[in-house]
Amino acid sequence: MLALYCDVEHVVRPGDRTSVHVSTTASTFRLQLYPLGGSEPVWSGPALTGKLVPAGDPTRDWQWPDHPIDIPADLPGGVYLVVGLELDGSTDYEPSLVGYDATALLAITPERPASTALYKLPMRTYLAYNPAGGASLYVNRQWRDGACVAGVRRPGAGIGGPTAEPVDIYAPGNPRQTFWHWDEPFLSWASERGYALDVVFDTALDDEPELLGRYGTLVTAGHDEYWTAECRERTEEFVAGGGNVLVFGGNTCWWRTEVRDGELRVAKDEANPVVGDLWWRTDRPEASLIGLSFRHGGASWLAGRPPTSYEFRPDGDALLDGVDLAAFAELTDLAGYEVDGHAYEPGRPWQPTGAEDVPDGLVVLAYAPLADAPPAHWYSDPREPHLRSPRCATIAYHRHGDALIFNGGTTDWPRHLHHPAVDRLTRNVLDAAEVHGV
Repeated sequence: MLALYCDVEHVVRPGDRTSVHVSTTASTFRLQLYPLGGSEPVWSGPALTGKLVPAGDPTRDWQWPDHPIDIPADLPGGVYLVVGLELDGSTDYEPSLVGYDATALLAITPERPASTALYKLPMRTYLAYNPAGGASLYVNRQWRDGACVAGVRRPGAGIGGPTAEPVDIYAPGNPRQTFWHWDEPFLSWASERGYALDVVFDTALDDEPELLGRYGTLVTAGHDEYWTAECRERTEEFVAGGGNVLVFGGNTCWWRTEVRDGELRVAKDEANPVVGDLWWRTDRPEASLIGLSFRHGGASWLAGRPPTSYEFRPDGDALLDGVDLAAFAELTDLAGYEVDGHAYEPGRPWQPTGAEDVPDGLVVLAYAPLADAPPAHWYSDPREPHLRSPRCATIAYHRHGDALIFNGGTTDWPRHLHHPAVDRLTRNVLDAAEVHGV
């Protein structure tokens, strides 16, 4: 047995030394680095002495032995897997294996941008759902000083640890809230299509706020649910300076959280943990930045979702050029498992209204009413009492000066990139933001 975790709170660059914390039953082991999609290590360290250390408090720093590794200075930026290899055991490593204990994610960000776009990996969301040690923000919740707390410095967090998520029938064997479920499909598709993307953990981006300003576009996909005030402020400053924000996900910027002293903290109601410090309840609701909100959409957490079909705006749009709209509408499982929508008067979906957080000039490209089909149904979060518009999944964008802010409005967008219509719309958006290598 070998388990490990990495430093996710600081930006890691080629040539840096980064911390890897290991507990193992093996007397000796080796650390290796594998590139995303690679079957051979790009770096292999010396034999190290192993030590078995108990699991810690799921809300605190586990303080396992640190075995720092020096990142090769010539290593390209990107997503890597840190792998611990037991030298006196029979462990075999397969890079595609989900939940392999001896694995952790490492994002290496180049010193000088290799792309016009930075992809933000949602480490805070991985951490929130990570039950290593017996608790997460969703399982056996732990409370301290009025906040629900999860530890940052422990195994898991997207890969290399347990997950308490139910089986997703649309992707059996590929649990939600992991890197493999949403982010790996998006990054692999982007690479295949020739879109260069630098990467960083959102937890590390908070530590180095000036990094975002070196790029022209910020990209996030899948399930980027937990945002700190620092993340929000830096993103708003980025947009004000002309930076594009492209969201190919859903339930984005929902919980307002903080990472402090190795703890992920969210003010949730202990009696009713779906209620708490939500961005839309503040004076800076998420839709004022990203155009859409989960409170106008919904979630379907059961085994199967009700079929949901998108309808596109009748007068078209440049972002829809070349998109087979009829084929897109046939994707009845694209919406989910959580979706963001917009408020509108019934019968007038192309005219966003009713909510104070609607950004000026929001263009609704498509929407899909969330119709229930028992036994499947959509869960709807509470919202302002005066809003009467139907719940929906929305695809929309708006502009802030020269900045393009696009929102695909569904977590499962990355899982449908193989579909020609979704592929074309995604490429249209990336091309409009001029995403390319430098």
